[in-house]
Amino acid sequence: MEFDINGKITLSPYENKLILPVRSRQQAEKLLKEQEKAKYPYTATIKQERPKRSKDANAYSWVLCQLIAKELSKEYPMSKDEVYEEQIRQSNYFVLQPILTKAVDKYVSIWENRGIGWKCEIVGKSKLDGYTNVRAYYGSSAYDSKEMSNHIDRLIVEAKELGIETLPPEELNRLVKEWGE
Repeated sequence: MEFDINGKITLSPYENKLILPVRSRQQAEKLLKEQEKAKYPYTATIKQERPKRSKDANAYSWVLCQLIAKELSKEYPMSKDEVYEEQIRQSNYFVLQPILTKAVDKYVSIWENRGIGWKCEIVGKSKLDGYTNVRAYYGSSAYDSKEMSNHIDRLIVEAKELGIETLPPEELNRLVKEWGE
């Protein structure tokens, strides 16, 4: 059960207990009744609420990928996914991992199942005996605002080189700023 906290969390003056003001008394009463019959105790996690990340920057990056793919396809077939994957590789946002050689295929499969941009490259034999180095790239869903800004900047450079019109700088700044919030 999830609660919306309504107001400031306070410390009880008499006991080592936090007091959590909630928006719905009915929801709190329901939880207390469920707790009485629960086989295991309840736990709670409190975290700071943050605004939802804007999807506009991500959507714009996909628009650029589509436009670039369309333009490049005039010479040879290219999909927006292929444009995106190439941009991810150029980002240099990756982790270099020594992976037990017999586990490389499984590692790559699990990593790449996270999404389109989550790609691996086998670099070669590790200095560690029985290990292989794998370069694992992060998809843009894991980017912070600076990384997303760099990703979009690379797409814009490519788009402009192909004669594709892009958003004005102030609009791009707004999109990227919202991404990091």
